[in-house]
Amino acid sequence: MDVVGCPRDRLYHFVNEYEKLYKDEIEQIFVTNYIKDNKPFFEDLWFFCGTYCLKMNNFLSEDQTSWFRLKNSVISWTNKRRDYDEKNQKVLAESSCFLSVTLVSQQTLCLRALGANCQYLERIHNKYVITNQVVD
Repeated sequence: MDVVGCPRDRLYHFVNEYEKLYKDEIEQIFVTNYIKDNKPFFEDLWFFCGTYCLKMNNFLSEDQTSWFRLKNSVISWTNKRRDYDEKNQKVLAESSCFLSVTLVSQQTLCLRALGANCQYLERIHNKYVITNQVVD
């Protein structure tokens, strides 16, 4: 994953900490980003590891981690897109996406993406959200 302008040292700090504590391989890394005060703002760092994901809240300034079970746990989701054509993967600098996921545990995951990062959010939606929907 490549998010232009995202501080790599802080990202690598959390990758190293994860590898010390967990045995599961990180399958995908995602950084939520959006526009704040007319410039890109990076918010949360996410690690997706098959059956669960970890969220590092405000990873640039805090050291707080939340753990979420994903496997067979998604009861609903909303995916909002602006100026992004997922089918044809057409991304503009002003493209944005917002994914909200509600889990069986009543936890809600909120992920935002800007520009080229929308493609990564769509991959997460397809690989981890849709495939883990609870089916009655």
